Amino acid sequence: MKRAISIYGDWALHDEIGDKVELSEEMTQSALDRLEYWQKKHKVKFDYYLIDAFWYDPEGNYQQFKKSHWPDGFANVRRRMEALGITPGLWFDVNGFASPRHEQWKRSLSIDNRSYCLFDGPYAEGFEKALINACTSWGIRLFKLDFVNFRAVTPRLANSLSEEEIYLKNAEVLKRILRGLRLCFPNIIILAYNGYELVPNYISNTSYPLRRGIDPSWLEVFDYIYSGDPRPADVPFIDFRHSVDVYQDYMVRNLNFSGIPLTRIDDHGCMIGNTNTIYYLGKHSWRRSWILTLSRGSRKAHLYGNLHLLDDSDVEFLSRARKIFFSLFDLGLETFTVGGVPAHSPWHGFLTGGGAKGLLTLVNNTGFSQHVSLKIAGLQDAKVLFSDGGNLIEPQVGGQSLSVTLAPEQMVLLGLGDMARDEYYLGTDEDSIVPYESKLVPVSFKMISPSVLEGEWVPENIPEDDRTFLRISLQVLKDRLAMRLKSEKSTTSGKRPAIQDFLSITLSQNGHKQPMAMWEPDRAVWSGCSWITALYDVAKLKGERLRMRCAYQGQEKVELVASASLLKFHGKVKLAPARKNI
Repeated sequence: MKRAISIYGDWALHDEIGDKVELSEEMTQSALDRLEYWQKKHKVKFDYYLIDAFWYDPEGNYQQFKKSHWPDGFANVRRRMEALGITPGLWFDVNGFASPRHEQWKRSLSIDNRSYCLFDGPYAEGFEKALINACTSWGIRLFKLDFVNFRAVTPRLANSLSEEEIYLKNAEVLKRILRGLRLCFPNIIILAYNGYELVPNYISNTSYPLRRGIDPSWLEVFDYIYSGDPRPADVPFIDFRHSVDVYQDYMVRNLNFSGIPLTRIDDHGCMIGNTNTIYYLGKHSWRRSWILTLSRGSRKAHLYGNLHLLDDSDVEFLSRARKIFFSLFDLGLETFTVGGVPAHSPWHGFLTGGGAKGLLTLVNNTGFSQHVSLKIAGLQDAKVLFSDGGNLIEPQVGGQSLSVTLAPEQMVLLGLGDMARDEYYLGTDEDSIVPYESKLVPVSFKMISPSVLEGEWVPENIPEDDRTFLRISLQVLKDRLAMRLKSEKSTTSGKRPAIQDFLSITLSQNGHKQPMAMWEPDRAVWSGCSWITALYDVAKLKGERLRMRCAYQGQEKVELVASASLLKFHGKVKLAPARKNI
């Protein structure tokens, strides 16, 4: 039986790819300060500390920490980790653009000088020695292997091998290296990140049907294969964190469809931080993301990012939620998917255990309330343990069946049978209040031009309060698939949102443009986005005709899909904070 583990990773605390926040020994010691405090104050411990990208000398051979940022090398940090009982982990670019440019490895450089060929020249031997050195000299037992390029070939061999031969030769060398590493160090854990997918856009677009895009035979050498960095799903949402969560739910199902067991899928965990890689979300709605990463069945509690953002109550929540799930994992109970395909069906979920003892997580994928009905063998009782705030969920149980209604975008964790106890209650997510009601607005959008839709609506019998909002969403498709648009731009003041350079929503009344109360993605989105959603405060709109205009400003021939609805909230509307600058 696979033991449940806990990993802390520092990516999103630093981000050198989309941001300007660099990893250093000082940063690592500060994170260890928090982990030490958590141990002493809350008895919360992580098994592994994963030091992520760019720790190494960019001109070295992966056997030196970057001197400018790690003046004393790894020695002090390693001693600190050992004192805390935490095993160190390390990130490596296998052979891609971020690999160090060591002088003695030049003969392995690919044609474009961006990658190393693994089967020609000295690089593969140097990479293997670096992994062994990490184990023997630094005590590394967790490896995150990223940015592999199986299509890299040296100029010397480029014209003598087919693309398939190049791919297979690179792949076999990596497998040989990892087989040997496992023989020498059988207790290591290896995570496979970017580059192992076989089909285009496999981990970047959720509008595709489920596809088999990962070769399960990689599990011979990897413990986990990851399902993508945080990205928005290709379905319009009012809360950006909700979209990121549904993206990961979809990708886990996608890998599972490819033959990767849930226990071997790295869902990238829960990420918090004020960096570009996590879209400057801070810790907004992190609790629901923590519940979801525990729910997906990897038996791996993985937290990424800035630990300083979490207060004592957050740490208590983290600990209690982890204990609840780990108690079932330790009993050998398995996780199963339920419902439809995330981002394609009205609702989906994950069930760990069963009716007599289980944890059931359900998610509404849509902007409208959804009724969920499930047959669960042995079910006698169910209790809400955690949910998004704004709508009270009352599960109904009878005849080994469960019925529950979820508000728009709402998720819930239910305890079943022995887990339906007050002692397991975890509260609600008050960071983002979901609407308790959503109704379609009777508007018919008409195509004014190939890239413009317009519609009209006269608001009638609308309560004049601050809790009713008009929602307008626009999505762009190409060849019936979501077209992800560049959604960030660089300025002198940093990264800024860019989706409105391509997609726009305008609401006007009597010729006057009405201000948006809020919109998403009101942030730099490095991974691109296919939609925009805007909310308008109905209390500020007069009961006169409204004109809605949805437009695409790009050059390609696309299909636009627009919708409008009225949302009603019980409390003050709180959505993901927008931070545009680095």
